[in-house]
Amino acid sequence: GIRSEYSFPISIGAGAFASFFLTLVGGALLGVKVSVFGAFAGALVSGIFAMLLLVFFLPVEYKKSVVLQFRDDDNYYYVKAVPIRKSRASSEDGDDSCLEADVDLEGIDLESKLEDSLKDIEGIENGEDT
Repeated sequence: GIRSEYSFPISIGAGAFASFFLTLVGGALLGVKVSVFGAFAGALVSGIFAMLLLVFFLPVEYKKSVVLQFRDDDNYYYVKAVPIRKSRASSEDGDDSCLEADVDLEGIDLESKLEDSLKDIEGIENGEDT
C-alpha cells in the first residue's frame, strides 16, 4: 500500500491530472475550444497552490512518527503514532488544546494507553457503561 505520508501529495497530483484531463474531454464533448496549454497551466497552478496549503495547514509531523507493535491473545496490533506540529496561530490565541508539539514519545507508554482505549472500546461494544 501507499505510505500515509505520501497520500496527500499523491491525491493532489491525481486531482491536478483529473482537472487537466476532464477539462480537455469536457471541451471536446461540448464542442468548446479548449487550450491544451491553458488546461495544463491551470492544473499545474492549482496543484502548486494545493501543495502550499498542504505545507502550511497540515498539522502533522511524519518525520517524528513512531510505529508500535504488540499482541494480545487473539490479535497483533500495529499502531503508528504521528505527533501534531504546533502552529503559530495556536500559540497566539492561547488555545493549544488540540495541538501538541515536540512531545517526547519515548517517555510515554503508548502501548498501555492503546490497550486501555481498546478495553474501553470493547466495553462500549458489549454495552457496558464507561
